Amino acid sequence: MALWMEAGSEPRTESEIADLDAITALKESAALELKDKGNEYVKKGRKHYSDAIDCYTRAINQKVLSDSDTSTLYANRAHVNLLLGNYRCALSDSEEAIRLCPTNIKILEDEKREAEISDALATAKRLISALEERKLKIGKAMRTTTITGKGDDIYKAQIKKGHIGVDHLGSKN
Repeated sequence: MALWMEAGSEPRTESEIADLDAITALKESAALELKDKGNEYVKKGRKHYSDAIDCYTRAINQKVLSDSDTSTLYANRAHVNLLLGNYRCALSDSEEAIRLCPTNIKILEDEKREAEISDALATAKRLISALEERKLKIGKAMRTTTITGKGDDIYKAQIKKGHIGVDHLGSKN
């Protein structure tokens, strides 16, 4: 009986081979059902995306599907991660999907490009926030120095350094 075989040993009898084939078929069927269930969760909307990711992950972990089918699972999971804003996970899954099945490259490159763009946008938003915060701090410092009477010197120094355009000069003098 195949269930009692030691790990790494080869089946010796027709019965053991048949048992292993049956186990593999069950795992494959379970993986495909998990894929379908994941797809259904995606259709249900954002509240169910984490369930979809779980289904795709469990299907991948069965390790019985062809590279093409496993590639599709990674692509599906990448898509859901992208929808959730998990850009690094989406990028990683897209790369794995391409590695497993380069023939799916068209769809997967689109996913990867979207993930890279989304990641770049998130980085840009963080930079803009940091710059706006810094600008506020500089503005506060300018107001403080104006109150203490040193504002004009700082203002002229900023013009000299190119931090403030010359067109602002007329309004200050």
